[in-house]
Amino acid sequence: MTTSLYTGAARYVDGIPVVPSTAARNARYPTPPAGFRVHNLETRALEIYESGAWVTADSFGSAGAAYVDASRMTGANWGAKVSAALDVLPATGGIVDAHGITGSEALTGTLTLDVPYLTLLVSSAMTLSMSTFGIVVPVATHGVRLLGQGFLGARTQNGAYPEGAWSYAGTGNAITVGDSSAATKGFAMEDIGIWLGAAGDAAVGVDLNYCHYADFVRLLVLGKLGGGTPPDSRNIGVSIDGTGSFSGWIGFRHCILNRCYQGIVGTNVVNAVTILGGAIGGRSASIVGSAGIVITSGANWSSQNVDIDQFEHGVHLDAAYHNTLLFRGENNTLDAYLTTNAYENDILCTHGLSGFTDLGRNNYVRGEAGKGKPAEELLGLQINANMNSTADQPIRVKSNNFRVTRVMVTNASISLTTAAGGVYTAASKGGTAIVAAGQVYSALTAAAKVLDLTIASSDRVTTAGATVNVYLSLTTAQGVAATADVYVYGVRLD
Repeated sequence: MTTSLYTGAARYVDGIPVVPSTAARNARYPTPPAGFRVHNLETRALEIYESGAWVTADSFGSAGAAYVDASRMTGANWGAKVSAALDVLPATGGIVDAHGITGSEALTGTLTLDVPYLTLLVSSAMTLSMSTFGIVVPVATHGVRLLGQGFLGARTQNGAYPEGAWSYAGTGNAITVGDSSAATKGFAMEDIGIWLGAAGDAAVGVDLNYCHYADFVRLLVLGKLGGGTPPDSRNIGVSIDGTGSFSGWIGFRHCILNRCYQGIVGTNVVNAVTILGGAIGGRSASIVGSAGIVITSGANWSSQNVDIDQFEHGVHLDAAYHNTLLFRGENNTLDAYLTTNAYENDILCTHGLSGFTDLGRNNYVRGEAGKGKPAEELLGLQINANMNSTADQPIRVKSNNFRVTRVMVTNASISLTTAAGGVYTAASKGGTAIVAAGQVYSALTAAAKVLDLTIASSDRVTTAGATVNVYLSLTTAQGVAATADVYVYGVRLD
């Protein structure tokens, strides 16, 4: 046992002094009593003084693969004990086992996980009050893993305050990983629950910055349970930022992000994100700007069998391309919204399709096996169409089987007092007149004016060939140089 004669060590494990080396041990304790023990960081062993010599009593880790039991560290709470355990680990990393710390615990300051290749084991029998303090993984601290115990790290997954969750009450991020100055690689969380019910309206569960190869398994993030007034409550489950270069190779498996303003958000180039199973839930589909998955900039995202529920937009794609998102949408105002910057994305909603808006190029949005509700999208456009020509002006359409529901003209270069003419399914004013030959454009008196042309035929158009066009073909030219932008909207039936 430790005696009162030898209390000069800076740190203690379970009341036993910690010494940095054998030389320090001998200098500090030249003639200890029999049975006196120390933790020697050089030998990675618990040593005991017997018969006039030091002998190894118990190994607690080997060089390069250290193991520290945080419950045996000196500290007033979970955060202090884990911090003390991190001090014991070598710079090459190791395991901090906090399974033995249970019940109600606290974080009373920011916990910095600055040891690379660290595995932190936590118990679902511990409920952690983080107060306003977060957990930070500094930039370029690679290979940090937070591993919980039990499904989603919380024994009551959707309660007001689930047992076993980490309760964050700050206004920033509960977990912050990396920054834009360099890549941070190999971060992982498994069976950890984060509760934002007492947090600020803009609080975030996990914030990744310039991260590569991150992995989330059964992560739980719960936003406010009506704690704010929409749209004030804007909790985000996981935010991924690629500033610095890009973030990518990030996986989510069977995660639950619930009561969020936005579930998973990728900004400033986030590539190669895979979402498998789980659920992303909002607070109300009436909250403007809410979305389950948001890709503001990125490519090669994929999702499968994830449920997205109660958002204005189930998925929202801006400068996004080559993404394949398969999900089950429920109670969303629109299951998918694609801006003019989105192109060549494949979206499949497997629970019918509540509706979608596709303003982009060469996207494919549909519901499952005919259960989808056809919705209007931009089929083709002609910028600066010549309103002083009666020649055919082809407008390429991104479907071989479609129905035109609307033709919109705007941005006239001058007041179109004379121009008249229609839109046809074939050249030389042939085929079917989608818009009749007598259509006038005189309402377009200024560039800001918008005119929806009168649809003469909304019959289905079926054509063959790699290039499909409809044709703007005026009957009467303006008489002077004039241009306008023509947008053809409709429903794809292929």
